Amino acid sequence: MLLSANQLLDDAEEKQLASSNVREWLFELKDTIYEAEDVLDEINYRALRYEQKRSKPSSKRFQFFLNCFSTFDEATERKIVNILDRLKFIIEQKDVLGLKQRGTSRFSQRLLAPLADESCVYGRNDDKEKVIELLVSDSGSSSNKIFVISITGMGGIGKTTFAQLVYEESIVKSQFLIRSWVIVSNGYTFSITAKRIMDEVISHECKIEDPNQLQHALKEALSDRRFLLVLDDAWDESYAHLEPLMSCFQSGACGSMIIVTTSSDTIAEKMGTVPTHYLQTVSDDACLMIFENLVFKDAKSETNQELHAIGRDIVRKCKGVPLAVKSLADLLRSVPDLEEWKRH
Repeated sequence: MLLSANQLLDDAEEKQLASSNVREWLFELKDTIYEAEDVLDEINYRALRYEQKRSKPSSKRFQFFLNCFSTFDEATERKIVNILDRLKFIIEQKDVLGLKQRGTSRFSQRLLAPLADESCVYGRNDDKEKVIELLVSDSGSSSNKIFVISITGMGGIGKTTFAQLVYEESIVKSQFLIRSWVIVSNGYTFSITAKRIMDEVISHECKIEDPNQLQHALKEALSDRRFLLVLDDAWDESYAHLEPLMSCFQSGACGSMIIVTTSSDTIAEKMGTVPTHYLQTVSDDACLMIFENLVFKDAKSETNQELHAIGRDIVRKCKGVPLAVKSLADLLRSVPDLEEWKRH
């Protein structure tokens, strides 16, 4: 479904300037993609938890965990069906909007530009101040032309969301001529990642296929320009496709910054030029605010008042992991049943 939408992107991005309906279409598509990414994050988190529990089987706890999975599976299936229905509806609007397929093979990285809602993030103010201070001052060793800040922590701790908040800060935006956000997960090659960065830098699709020419073009595009680049979700500890990228970045102006988000201490140490920033778990109070913000719409409801006390106990079990809190909140917000809540 996303590939079908991809065929319409180039035309939509051009026509949105003249058509508010097309702008709304792009907004709906972005919103749906963000929901899809949230679902994938939840699945990844559950998979990690499953592996941890399976490696340390305690019969009663493990069975309880598997029972939770069945509830999670049902909720996730409903979300996926809803996302697919929305995508189908969005794509069907192409004729009404006069959008044409152009046969492009890219998926616009601009469509996936980060969009974090600071009002839904709690317990990260100190972390944010420290990283922003690094970004707006030329911190680090004087021998480094380009500074690399590694942000690491366990899965589900909120590394990407945190990086998004920093990336969108107005004081950060004002410091850099170029800003770009790319995902560099396993399976990504140098060419894929370099072309995504080029799309951002030159503001249109990069059609260069040869890796050597692409490396030269990226060096030229960044030459003497101060940039902020986020390499999100780095997993490949061999550093294979990131090393040639890093050589391209050296052409940028002094004070250019790179943020790397990763769960790997090895990658964080390899890439960082300043001390690694470790994201820790957040407090129970912060977790409770995340939970209540997602679950409770009517704080004065009598039922909600009873659920609040149970919610506090549920949140403690999440051990300060924001994604665990969000996953449970998604499960429970549509089930205002005391007995169901007590089972969690």
